[in-house]
Order: sequence, then C-alpha cells, then structure tokens
Amino acid sequence: PLIHTLLLGSCYSLGLQWGDAKFGVILYDFIQMTIMAAIFAYTYCFVRRYTGNIIFRGVVLLFYAVFPANSIMAISTTKDVLFSGLVLLCAVLALQLMETVTFHREDTRRRKISLCVVLMIVFPVMLLFRNNAVYAFLVLLLCCLFAGIWLKDIRRVTVFMCVCLLLFSAEKSFLNTVLEPEPGPVNEFLSVPSQQFGRIYDNISENGDPETINLIKQYFNMEEQEYKPQLADSMKDGLKLENNEDVYHFLQASFQLFVKYPVITVDAFLYLTEGYWNIQDVSFTSIYDSKWDGTPHHRYGYLLTTIKPDYGIIPDSKLPWLLDFMEKLISKNDYQKIPLLPILLSPALYLWILAMTTPVFLKQRRWGNLLTAGFLWLLFFTLLLGPCVLVRYAYPFMITSPVLICLSVGCCNKEQNR
Repeated sequence: PLIHTLLLGSCYSLGLQWGDAKFGVILYDFIQMTIMAAIFAYTYCFVRRYTGNIIFRGVVLLFYAVFPANSIMAISTTKDVLFSGLVLLCAVLALQLMETVTFHREDTRRRKISLCVVLMIVFPVMLLFRNNAVYAFLVLLLCCLFAGIWLKDIRRVTVFMCVCLLLFSAEKSFLNTVLEPEPGPVNEFLSVPSQQFGRIYDNISENGDPETINLIKQYFNMEEQEYKPQLADSMKDGLKLENNEDVYHFLQASFQLFVKYPVITVDAFLYLTEGYWNIQDVSFTSIYDSKWDGTPHHRYGYLLTTIKPDYGIIPDSKLPWLLDFMEKLISKNDYQKIPLLPILLSPALYLWILAMTTPVFLKQRRWGNLLTAGFLWLLFFTLLLGPCVLVRYAYPFMITSPVLICLSVGCCNKEQNR
C-alpha cells in the first residue's frame, strides 16, 4: 500500500542520510512500537472500564504486554502490523460510539462528536493499509444499506460509513496522483484457482485426461512449476495471462475443472487454508523453508524474521544470547516443543474465538458488536483467497480477540446499568 511504502521509504531514506540505513529502520520501528503500544493501552482501558473481573483484566494486560507474537510483530516492517493495530482501534472506537447512543449523561453529545471525528480520521487510514479491508468494508456497507430499510439506528451508521468511504477515496486519489504507482499483477487475486490447477495436474499427470492436461498447460508451464499444497506463490507467479479476456477464460476453465474434479478442487482449497481452521496445523510455519542453518539471511519459521540483502541492514544485536533464543523459538519453530504455546500461537484459535463469540452477539442483538464481528468475518473471507496462511495476515484477529471475549461475556453490563 502506498501509505506504508511512503512511511517506510521516508524512514529508510532518513537513515541513509544519517549514514546508516539501520537508523532509518530503528526510526520506523520506534514509530510503530509507539503506535501499537498506545493502541494496546487504549484497548486495555476499554476492557478495564467495562469489566470488574480483575483476573480477566490481568490476562488481557499480559496478552498485550508479553505475548511473543506481539513482540516480534512490533519490530516487523510489514504493512500488516499497523493495519492490525488500526483494525483494533477502529473496533474499540466504533463500539464506544455505538454505546453512547444508550447513555443519558450530560457529556454524551460532546463525547459522541469526539468519537465521530477520531473514527473518521482513523478508519480511512486503516483502509489505506490493505486492499482486502476495502472489499470487506464495501460488502459491510451494502449489508447496512439493506438493513437500514427496517432499522433506524443502522441508517445512521450507514451514513457515517459513507462519509468514511468518501474520505478514504479522497485520500487514495491524492496518493495516486502524487506518487503515480504502477498497477499490481492480476495474478495476486488468483491464488485459489491456481492451486486448483496445480493439484489437479499432480493427481492426473501420469494417467489422466489428456484434454485436461492440455488445458492446464495453456496457462502454466508445468515442467517449471512446483505445486505446494500450503503455498500458492509458485503456481500463481507462473500463471500466463496477458489481458482481461485471458482472466475471464482462466476463471471459466477453473469452473469447468471444478465441475469435473470437485473433490480435488475442494482439497486444494482446504490445504491452502488449513492454518485458518485447524488449530493443530503447523504447516504454515515452514511453507517458505523447512531447513535451518542459523545464518542471518536464513530465518524462516512461525514469523518471517528474515532480512533481505542489498538494503544495508545487518543483524548486530547487543544482546546476542537473546537474539539467538528468539530466533530458535520463532524461526526454528522451537516454540512447538513448549506445552500450550503452539495452541496460543495458532491463527486458527483466534478465528474460532470469532466464530464462538458471533452467536452470542446475535443473541444479545447489540448492533455495535455485530458490525464489529461482521467486518472481521468479511476480512477473514478475503484471506481465504490469499496465497497462503501467515501469522501477519491473521494478526488482526489475534489482537481483537480479548475485546470479542469481553463483549461476549456481557462485560458491558456494568456501564449500561449506570
């Protein structure tokens, strides 16, 4: 995304001007750590305000303060960190805004206006960090437009969402005009059908249907492609498409293959997304590399801690014993040897938390909770079309889970009864 490229690129350029590129990365990480710490602190205050359970509050505090994924993600330069933090902040602000409607206090109007202004600033910025968030938001907006026919409160929310969308559109147009980016390849949207083609070819290449094999070879050079069940990068990057008409024919061929090989097609999808629904799955921790040699540029595991060469960033820890411990824990996947930690670090756990809390919100009939869960569900559905399962993709669900649990157990009752 342009906004992340602009932020990271500016910090990196400053580092080069200061004589060492790593100072630019330190600056970026300092900014990111400060923002994430502030968001976590604000979220903890939200949870603390609405629950009197000191044990639950203590667990939430520990989760945000010492959870290993938070520590690693805080110094990661991927766009997903700030995006996830902004998703959490928007969720908390939206919940507070929805709840001001039910309060009857003198400061309600002023508080409501303040929340509106802050949310209208934060929400469009959040959308700028990931395109799939925009798709999720548009679908949610359509649902609100439909529900607003019967529900007056939803009409107000819909108007507010339209304002946020207009602000986002204006900001994105401004960035596009100033930076003039090149459009990305359409292959990025075709991970799931690419995996379908690869798995079908693997299953029928020796004694299968020649017509199907020839169809697959129209789009892929299967002598050079490598099908990996949990990673679509090899297949989608080798997809040969020249124009929109080719995309249409490719999707048409994908549907034909689904009708002809439904079981294999479903298998391809389930293997690709297993890390999102199977808590015991750890295949996503080794999709890029399954070996470990301890070198600085060979650091793949639960989280991608590798440092790309040719950027002037060299690992130079002042606490080498701590770096070695964290690298073995995360990059070598030694965390899997520690009881319970594999479950706590599983992306699927937090998506199951979303699945278990959503029916509670339906029963409560609290629109703020439902809209928050609805946006997270739509965001999750976009992940199912992605090239693989990565922790950074699932990070928004991990850090919003304490809020979902808080809401589902009725932690807001205390404030409502005032």
